[in-house]
Amino acid sequence: MVSAGRAEIYKPSCVRIFCFPASHLKSKFTESLRTLRLCGKIYNYKGKRVVTHGRIRYWMPVIIWMLVIFWMSTGAFSATNTSSFFEGVLRAVVPDITSARLAMLHAFLRKSGHLTEYFILGLLLFRTFRGGSLEHRTLRWALLSFAVLVLYASSDEFHQMFVPSRTASVADVCIDAAGGAIAQVVSVWRFRTVRARVSEDRSGERRPQP
Repeated sequence: MVSAGRAEIYKPSCVRIFCFPASHLKSKFTESLRTLRLCGKIYNYKGKRVVTHGRIRYWMPVIIWMLVIFWMSTGAFSATNTSSFFEGVLRAVVPDITSARLAMLHAFLRKSGHLTEYFILGLLLFRTFRGGSLEHRTLRWALLSFAVLVLYASSDEFHQMFVPSRTASVADVCIDAAGGAIAQVVSVWRFRTVRARVSEDRSGERRPQP
């Protein structure tokens, strides 16, 4: 006859596998309760990332703005159509403006539009790659943002090759890239300012009260 002690040794594995110590289960439960949602990501109390959420809210503005740029690259915003609009506005403001001055201002406004479009796209891309993080990875985020921006600018000019009233231009890609580069400088400066402010706030909280 098998003794009670011997029967404990041959306890089935399906029973032993669920025999966790109560302290272990309590620590796991406590860790799950301490999970914090921060900047679209979930971190546990040790600061390690557990699950990533909220990426859509970072990428959605980028996708929407890319669609706006694509729409502005169609025939609806060709030089002929925008020229008639700007001519009416400028002649209403400056009636005696010459045709040469009008053409120069029209070209300037169109190139400024390129710069502004991709400046905004650069800001949105940096925000997306940063993802709400306060880690010091500004160079990585800026390079990724600039690379995606230049690729999209090149594809946009390639798309204009197939629009009858539009023409592709390498100069426009350079202007777009300049707008994106300015956006990265502004984004890095703003990030460092915010990061410094957060560090000061944290150091102020840790400083002992008099």
